[in-house]
Amino acid sequence: AVVGARLAWVVLTHGAEGAVAYGVEETARFPVPRLAPVDATGAGDAFAAGLIHGLLSGLAIRRSLEMASAWGALATQRLQSVPPPWTELAAVNDTIRDAEPW
Repeated sequence: AVVGARLAWVVLTHGAEGAVAYGVEETARFPVPRLAPVDATGAGDAFAAGLIHGLLSGLAIRRSLEMASAWGALATQRLQSVPPPWTELAAVNDTIRDAEPW
């Protein structure tokens, strides 16, 4: 198996279609907010930063994916891969919570 004692999750991103985290006991699927992108440069990096921040902060995988999806989506709202401030996450998180996991 790919996941185990040393590797808890394998996360695959699917761009505008969301992300999937595969774990030993569960699979977590998470959508991304539907925002009209300005520039998608750096969205994946912003997603990774949000995911890492969530996991290192001790958040559950679903909450970490929520944070990652929000920050990745917000990154598409700016030119030239300038990451959005964390303070903008709340409004986008509300949009994500209303979305159906796929």
